[in-house]
Amino acid sequence: MSAPLVCNPRLAAALLSALVHRINNTTQLLVVLRSVLSDPDEEVLASAGPDLAHASRAAEEQGWLLGLLARSLGTDLLLAREERDGLKAILRLLAETLRRERKELSLPAALPTMTLAAGSPRTAVLCLELAALVWESCASLDGSFALTLERDTERWCLRLSRADWRGAQAAFDACDCAGRGARLAADGAGWRLDLPANWLAERSDGRP
Repeated sequence: MSAPLVCNPRLAAALLSALVHRINNTTQLLVVLRSVLSDPDEEVLASAGPDLAHASRAAEEQGWLLGLLARSLGTDLLLAREERDGLKAILRLLAETLRRERKELSLPAALPTMTLAAGSPRTAVLCLELAALVWESCASLDGSFALTLERDTERWCLRLSRADWRGAQAAFDACDCAGRGARLAADGAGWRLDLPANWLAERSDGRP
């Protein structure tokens, strides 16, 4: 199904390059596990279970990220699928992507889930827009960047420590979330993005 473009094709290409590296690692793990599973020793077979579970979780996330990149280029493979953990998935992939360009993006130790609240963007669209905002903010700069996220009673506040303000503003102006209550403002050498409090929720499962 066709859908509007959400992010710069250059960003999609850079994210895909990092994602392909992840997929290759998962494939290599599966090849090793196939060899292990050919061993009749029960103890060896039992030890493969956790690794296979890890590969399964990784492949599920990687499949969603591939669908996300297709969505960014105008093909909506995700359709009605929503991913509450999408923020963690896309920001970690973005950090890997920037590292390949010799830039360091530090992220919060724990990232919230998305709530699918009424009036909020689809999870895929919000993830792509936030990734594009950070990417365009860092594109013309070198060095290290810190992304922080805090919540008060009325909003979530996302801050980037350093940014190309013109790039950030242009990316934000193209965002669907800009018409749904999100607000971007300059903040020192970087920016702050305020999101409605009900768009995100603190994790309740104890996982980062």
